[in-house]
Amino acid sequence: MSDSKNMFDQIFNAEHFKNPFFGNAEAFQKAWQDTLQKNQIGFSQSSEQSIEELDKRINELKSVENWLSLNLSMLKNTIQSLELQRTNLQSLQEMMQNNDALQAAGQQWWNSLQEQFQGFLKTQSDILEQSQKKADTLKSAQKDAPTSSSKIVKNKPATKVARKTSLKKG
Repeated sequence: MSDSKNMFDQIFNAEHFKNPFFGNAEAFQKAWQDTLQKNQIGFSQSSEQSIEELDKRINELKSVENWLSLNLSMLKNTIQSLELQRTNLQSLQEMMQNNDALQAAGQQWWNSLQEQFQGFLKTQSDILEQSQKKADTLKSAQKDAPTSSSKIVKNKPATKVARKTSLKKG
């Protein structure tokens, strides 16, 4: 027993306790020393007492085992729920990215539709403007037409002009 105690002291010396990684090693060392002392006392007492002591220790260790099993199952459930949350969040982000792409495509379609409509309006406006110019040209030609025909009439003999004038009045 003293060999195992010396081996423990060699492994966990005072230098290790300065390291934060071994901060809980002091509690472990105390528990180990208590276990060694109980084992020495247990073997020195009668066999009935040691059997009762062993049963008590076995029950304590089974309780610890059950507690650790419970913690392990809770830890597994927590990990599983976090993985599920991660998957859901990833899916949501992908949907949002797809939604952004869908919105961008919709916006592009809408812009294209507006451009087509603006082109249609411009074409209609140009056609209307050309029609208006032609109408104005025809009106001005009609206004100018009697003066030009009177010039032509002046060049014609008087008998023909009189006949045309009488036809127009009638």
